[in-house]
Amino acid sequence: MLLSSLDDPFAPAADLGPVSPAVHLQVEAHGGHMGYLSDRPTPLGNRRWLDYAVDHYLERLG
Repeated sequence: MLLSSLDDPFAPAADLGPVSPAVHLQVEAHGGHMGYLSDRPTPLGNRRWLDYAVDHYLERLG
């Protein structure tokens, strides 16, 4: 899983180019550079939804 955002100032999503079919690319509108914060706690108990997104994605694979 590769997570990016349209407002990332260091690694813009437009610069990612094509990814391998084995990689899931998720591009969000906001997030900045490692700033994936939720307005409320996720089911994992914190506001960083990146951890939850990865956990959720892995559960769907398994």
